[in-house]
Amino acid sequence: MENENEGYLRRVGRHGDSYIRPASGASNVWVSHTDPDFVAWLGSQGYGMLDEMPIDEDLRDHGVRCARCGVVGTELHHWAPKEWVGADEAERWPMAELCRLCHRTWHRAAELAAARVTVRILRGKGMHETANRIEDALDGARLPLGWEGVEVVT
Repeated sequence: MENENEGYLRRVGRHGDSYIRPASGASNVWVSHTDPDFVAWLGSQGYGMLDEMPIDEDLRDHGVRCARCGVVGTELHHWAPKEWVGADEAERWPMAELCRLCHRTWHRAAELAAARVTVRILRGKGMHETANRIEDALDGARLPLGWEGVEVVT
């Protein structure tokens, strides 16, 4: 891009997904590839498609392997999820590189385990109706392919 203060920048994530942000904005403000302003800008630059836009940052070839399955192409996993403990506290806990499938599966397993613990707590407090509703919602909940033999222990 000739003028770094105008337009948009494209980052390609570790799995090939494109992320777009205004060139003059904060580095953590991303826009949708369907945003009307971005689409108009893309056309005005002569790009017919998002994939034709130059890449400002490419994270695909970092060569790090998943800590669980060994596949190349990972995401940074916080063992203490930011949603549970806050962003600052999550940074103080161990982290690992996991592929997208293992990362999603870990979070799904954690959610299932948390729900099952919640059911036990509710039953212990005599709140059987609420516990039954949660169990009904969990009925048939499964982990993604490749993790069928992994038992979620609570």
